[in-house]
Amino acid sequence: TLGRRPEAKREMESAIAEFERAADPASLARVLNDLAIELAQAHDLTGASRLLERALVATRAASPTNSGATIIGNLGNIDLLRGRPDLAEIRFRETVAIFRGLERMSKLSFALHNLASALWEQGQVAEARERLDEAIELGRPGAAASLLDQAFLDRGCWDLEAGQIGGAVAAVEEVARLADEIGTAEVAAHREILRGHIARSLGESAEALERFATARRLLLGAGAGDQVVDLDLQVADLRAAEGDLATARALLNGVVTPLRGRGDRLALLLGEAQLARLDVREADFAGATRRLERLWGAGEKSPVVKLRIALLGARAELAVAEGRPADARRDLETA
Repeated sequence: TLGRRPEAKREMESAIAEFERAADPASLARVLNDLAIELAQAHDLTGASRLLERALVATRAASPTNSGATIIGNLGNIDLLRGRPDLAEIRFRETVAIFRGLERMSKLSFALHNLASALWEQGQVAEARERLDEAIELGRPGAAASLLDQAFLDRGCWDLEAGQIGGAVAAVEEVARLADEIGTAEVAAHREILRGHIARSLGESAEALERFATARRLLLGAGAGDQVVDLDLQVADLRAAEGDLATARALLNGVVTPLRGRGDRLALLLGEAQLARLDVREADFAGATRRLERLWGAGEKSPVVKLRIALLGARAELAVAEGRPADARRDLETA
């Protein structure tokens, strides 16, 4: 919480050893789960998955009636980071059913939000909105109310994608209220991110960049490096749109270079798709072709709709630059 993540990681590793010696599987499961989250935020998705599987075994050893729903949900979040929302959806539907049956409303709120995210990534917009609205309504009265900032951030961003500025403004007011109540850097960062998206949608690029820069500082201070990756992809896209290709490329290289060979496949593929568009704009058509050929096999049939759109858009831009308008039209119409 204080942003001292290396110290936290060391303490959790010590706790694992102590709980193993004490033969305390319930406590062991909790700390394995927490350490897995740390690894995921450092982009070690393989290590995080292994710890979560160990945590699931430990929690069920502690109590055969324990479903391990929270751990299952975290495994679903790993699936999302890997660009497999279809697999995540299966896990999240399981957690929703478990928490609904137990009438654990705050936990159910989180599970519904996760399910909404998996559905949105696959383009199942109507159900995604229904599940997100249900998550917010369930979370408002209880302990989860103070942790709804991410849900309101998603609602605002989804409204902006649909051209509904008013909905996004209402969402940012909710996030701002939570930021004032809670006072953590991460919630304040979410407020600035949504304000930045609103500014960009209104054509106010300078304000958007300022908001995003503030959010980035806040996230880094809170140790939330995983969220900085997504933010840098957004800023790179805005810089490229403003014609600042050098800054955009530097940002994208900062995202994709540490992810190559790691587990965070979705962010890597999205960053590479943006780099392909920069290749085209810098007249490196051969480089763009090679990059897109590498990406196409992994992304063509991806369940993540925004990835398929990004790849089609990049390929269409290359086709335009090379004088192949029919190919460009086909890809743009598909997108």
